[in-house]
Amino acid sequence: MRPPEVRTRALCPVDLRVATISKRRIVGIRIALIAYETITHLWVKFRTPKNRANGEERLFTPNPSSTAFCPVLCIHRLLCRLARIQLLDPRVNPHTPLLVYLDQATGLAKLITANEVELFMRGLASDAHGLHPVRDSDALQLFSAHSLRVRACVLLHVMGFTFVDIKWILRWKSDAFMAYRRNMAILSHMHNRAVDQAAAMPHVY
Repeated sequence: MRPPEVRTRALCPVDLRVATISKRRIVGIRIALIAYETITHLWVKFRTPKNRANGEERLFTPNPSSTAFCPVLCIHRLLCRLARIQLLDPRVNPHTPLLVYLDQATGLAKLITANEVELFMRGLASDAHGLHPVRDSDALQLFSAHSLRVRACVLLHVMGFTFVDIKWILRWKSDAFMAYRRNMAILSHMHNRAVDQAAAMPHVY
């Protein structure tokens, strides 16, 4: 854990603020003290993103139809976990990154790094696709933390979001995300519909 005077590059509690049903504004770790159901808006300030839009703030709202993936719920759960860890590890402060876990061996908070995410992703891929850790190591190398960002592009594209929407939602500065579109059945169906519509058009000579 870094002391408060050392600048943290990762997302921290001080980068979060919410508005509640009762019109209250709450900032930082104190958000963990309120119920998720009372949150109407969440603002996240991105400290040091890959696209260099440092300090950019984005608004998120709760997903009323599903809690399977709700950014507001995910952030709230992270804050609640950090608050519990704070009671056990005095080094935790408002500038501690959100992505930490309590090491059972030492009882201290540790950072969740890209290596931990990578191991977790490859474990999931191994189970989901029946890949052997040794024999299929080349295939497993394709799975990393960046796979989440790639999958997000694919899912939004399949759901019909425009390229402009995808670029804004996933905070891309360039058009590099276009390379992540996959040759899947939905693209073939879109092609067939376009051909059918063209065939149904009147021929004008």
